[in-house]
Amino acid sequence: MTRVKSLTHRVLACVLLALTLAVTATHASAQDVTVRGSGTCQDYLDAKRSNNVQEAVKDLTWFMGYLSGLAVATHVNVLGKGDSAESMLDWVDAYCGRYPAKYLSDAGDLYYTYRVEQMKASYPK
Repeated sequence: MTRVKSLTHRVLACVLLALTLAVTATHASAQDVTVRGSGTCQDYLDAKRSNNVQEAVKDLTWFMGYLSGLAVATHVNVLGKGDSAESMLDWVDAYCGRYPAKYLSDAGDLYYTYRVEQMKASYPK
C-alpha cells in the first residue's frame, strides 16, 4: 500500500469515527438522563396540605436548584429579572394540582420552557 493510500485510509477512518460519534450523540436524549431527588407533585402537595413546611420547602428548594442547573447548562437565566418567586410558586402549585403523578423535574422542565418562550416573546423585534 502506498503512503498516500495509507493516509487516505486513516483520514477516512477518522471521518467515519467522527460521524459515528456524532450520530450517537444526537440520539442521546433527556430520556436517558436520571434525575435524582425529584419527588412527585403529589408528595409536594401533600406536604403543603398537611402544613409540613420542612418537606414543602425541601421540595421547592430542590425545584429552584433544578431550574438553576438548567440555566447554567443552557446559559439561559430563566430565574432572572421579570419573574417573581410568587408567580413561580403559583405556577408550580397549578401544575402539580393538575398533574399530581408527575415529578417536580417534569414541572421544572415545562416551567423552564415556558419562561424561555416568555423571554423570546419579550425581545424587541
